[in-house]
Amino acid sequence: MRHTVFFLALLCATPLAAQDLPLRINGREYLLPPTQPIRLLGVDTVASALADAPDGLQVRWLPSAQRGANPELIFSYTLEGPVTSVDPLAVLGQPLTLDGNTLFEGLSPATPMIIGQELSLSGLVDVNGSLLVTLIELPEQALSSFSLTGYVNDVALGGDLLVGQQWIAAAGVATQNCPPSISVGAYVSVTANGVSPFPPGTTLSGITNLQCTQPVPQGTPGATGWVQGLISLVSPTGDFQIGELTVQLTPQTVVRFGTLDDIDAGSAVTIDGTFSDTTTLVASAIEFAHQVVRFEAPMASTQVIAGESVAPFGLHVTTTAQLRDEDGIVTNGLSAETQVQVRGYQDQDGALWMTRVRERGNPDPEDTSLRAPVSAINGSELSVLGLTVDTSQAVFFDIFENPITTEQFFAALQVGDGVDVATATWIPEQSRLIAGEVSIAKQIPAPGPAQRGSALGIIGGTASGYQRAALIYANGFEAN
Repeated sequence: MRHTVFFLALLCATPLAAQDLPLRINGREYLLPPTQPIRLLGVDTVASALADAPDGLQVRWLPSAQRGANPELIFSYTLEGPVTSVDPLAVLGQPLTLDGNTLFEGLSPATPMIIGQELSLSGLVDVNGSLLVTLIELPEQALSSFSLTGYVNDVALGGDLLVGQQWIAAAGVATQNCPPSISVGAYVSVTANGVSPFPPGTTLSGITNLQCTQPVPQGTPGATGWVQGLISLVSPTGDFQIGELTVQLTPQTVVRFGTLDDIDAGSAVTIDGTFSDTTTLVASAIEFAHQVVRFEAPMASTQVIAGESVAPFGLHVTTTAQLRDEDGIVTNGLSAETQVQVRGYQDQDGALWMTRVRERGNPDPEDTSLRAPVSAINGSELSVLGLTVDTSQAVFFDIFENPITTEQFFAALQVGDGVDVATATWIPEQSRLIAGEVSIAKQIPAPGPAQRGSALGIIGGTASGYQRAALIYANGFEAN
């Protein structure tokens, strides 16, 4: 997952060729001829060079009509520079989320971070200036240049720009593809000469490239494609925005790893659809980048560690840089027991992360709710995140919210499916919920076999599966 927004179109499928390089974009499988031209971290080369590159880079795959003199495939970082804060972790002022899906190269999750340590990162840029990191790499040598991509959040009278949370000395700098005056909300890519030391709060100067770009490349009306990014705004109608792109929902829109009700600002999604105009995509399918979770329960003051975590139903949920905390619960903590709703996701290691927290009034243990995947089924009882959900008194609904029988529900339910548990009574001493309503969120099957060929449209997203160590491991061997 890992520039603000990306498009993904179909490839021309052809038979597997010898020594093709596997490539995964947003979880979907592709095959690259080893001699296919690419641009890898600013260097023109061929696809076989990817085997020595770290997994998790950002990729854009451009059709011939749009790429000009550039190669079809461009792999890059999103952010390169020094650590400017350790708690919370930030690089060039941009707050970071590192979760169980983040790939580490040259360091590990246990590696201590220090101010000034230079890092190269890929990820999804949030409109709030943060980065959901898909790759974090420790460079082998000092960075000769710093770079960042993001939204302009402020413009000083002298012309300096606040990109995310980093001031840029942009006054008098020649720009590319920019209007005469850059305004708040613009999306820019900045490169500057590397500086050491770079104390926190320093304005980034020595700009060598300042380019206005679009987090969402314009589409062609009638064309199909994929879009990936962090949701920036949700309208009352349920339609939402990713950067400048408006995503429209229809009754036929299907969802994987969540439901339409889970669409929220700060959530990472991939959308399949058809463009009705250059900046409007009518969604046929939405795939959440992570398994969505949601909780509503009474929470005592001891269940909130300000700035760090909350514990609905006693479950540890860690904050993210993408958190929307309108009521200040995570920022300030709770002074008294309160009903709290927590929205977020579960990473591939099973850890829970929050992207939105809201106050929901007085505590009511008889009106709680839970949304998460089922890990075990034992008669009328479900195991969900280690909690027991008793459905013996529940009313059941299918994925379309139609009432169904108990027999129909359990015939359809499989381990790994998400369930919505509502109007439930919470019994904390038993870690048990007595469900009033339960609905099923059946998972849509994953995409089919790998495709090979040239791009028919704009492709983009987080790339993985090509690194040599990953290839060895995939074939049943462990790297030494």
